[in-house]
Amino acid sequence: GRGGAWRASLTMGDAEAQQALLSQQYPNPPEYWKLFADPALAPAPPPAPPADGHYEAFGGRFTVQPPRPSLQEGGVPQLYDAKRAAGGGEGAREELRKLNRSLLFNYIEMVRTLVEHPEAHGERLEAVGSVARNMHHLLNSLRPAQAKATLLYVLKAQIEEKKQALQEVRQRTEAALAFLSEDATAMPDEVQAP
Repeated sequence: GRGGAWRASLTMGDAEAQQALLSQQYPNPPEYWKLFADPALAPAPPPAPPADGHYEAFGGRFTVQPPRPSLQEGGVPQLYDAKRAAGGGEGAREELRKLNRSLLFNYIEMVRTLVEHPEAHGERLEAVGSVARNMHHLLNSLRPAQAKATLLYVLKAQIEEKKQALQEVRQRTEAALAFLSEDATAMPDEVQAP
């Protein structure tokens, strides 16, 4: 329970007590929760990000940016040219087309094998899985380039919207000034300001 860890913190050193608290199934919230007491008060600053790039939660140590596993670590051979596909663009598009053709070929071969020799389908099934994993890995490696392109598109659209809004404000200002100048000339002389 929670009381046991609290009692342990009284007898252990600070580091050991903190580890005991973090390794509980349902640990207490971190101490900085006290900073967020009353929403009517000015908001408290959020906790500082980890200085060394690691944090501890539920008894484990984690990195802020976990590394993306490679295909080789998963035991899957890499079937595409990573240098050509890096950064997106036409090279990545061509590599995806090649993988797609390979996937279709291996799928058709697997179906043919299932019809002719159903007991020998394992090799073709593994080939289809390998190509699909390569496509998935390549697509995941393109996510940062996709996010950058999407952000650029959204920013350009926002700039265009703001330019149009500004143009509309200018047009309405000119129309209002023209209306006011026409009204000022149409007023009788005794009513006009000196």
